[in-house]
Amino acid sequence: MPGTTGRTTATDSAAPVEQYFSVDNPPVVARRQVVSSAKCAACHQNLAFVHGGSRPATQECVICHNPTLTDGTSKQSVSLATQIHSIHWGDSLANPYILGTTNFQDVRFPGDLRDCVTCHLAGTYHVDNVGAQASVASPGGFTPTTGPIAAASLGCHDDKASASHALSNTTAIGEACLSCHGNNAAVRSGCRARARSVSLSSAPVPHSGIVGRKPGDPFLLAQPIFCFSTSTSSFTAPALFCNAACSSTLSLS
Repeated sequence: MPGTTGRTTATDSAAPVEQYFSVDNPPVVARRQVVSSAKCAACHQNLAFVHGGSRPATQECVICHNPTLTDGTSKQSVSLATQIHSIHWGDSLANPYILGTTNFQDVRFPGDLRDCVTCHLAGTYHVDNVGAQASVASPGGFTPTTGPIAAASLGCHDDKASASHALSNTTAIGEACLSCHGNNAAVRSGCRARARSVSLSSAPVPHSGIVGRKPGDPFLLAQPIFCFSTSTSSFTAPALFCNAACSSTLSLS
């Protein structure tokens, strides 16, 4: 318009249209959906800020952010599960997560990091439902490659002990995660291993990623692995879910 001197750059984007097809005639199967763009939008409002707005849907992210993708500078994995877990775990990471020149260890998550359904669709965070088979390239990590289940886990639990635990439970025929962390682990181990609604019996929990947590507030542990008798009314949440500083006594609700 006449007299206008200011300029504003705008991004015009729309939700992509996805169509699955076969290149060699097997039955067409849609890609497994683990998270949803709607859940991302609860915090990020609009994924159009990613890569210039041309790919604002989570189902498209994994096309590039696949198990082979690593950062050119830090050599850390940029496979989607590892990347998103690491960025959101942020200041709770044991080691810096650096992509290019950006260290995401300063990021703080505005909620309870243990509540997987904040981002995940129901049940997709269970190790039983991880269909991935390909190892994840991780030349910037403790090992040059990591199993797909361990890679997702180590995106949060990135300390050497956790990496060693994952490595010691991985053989030439695959990962053994389901033996302890699977939905049916209780049958094999004699332990009760299922998601339970629990309440904090003391606190607040000393975890920077938990906001406004008070004694008695309910929350859902995604997939706790605990051994206790049916008469026991309380147990201790191990470092498996939080980290060493986050272990707290919990009571069954």
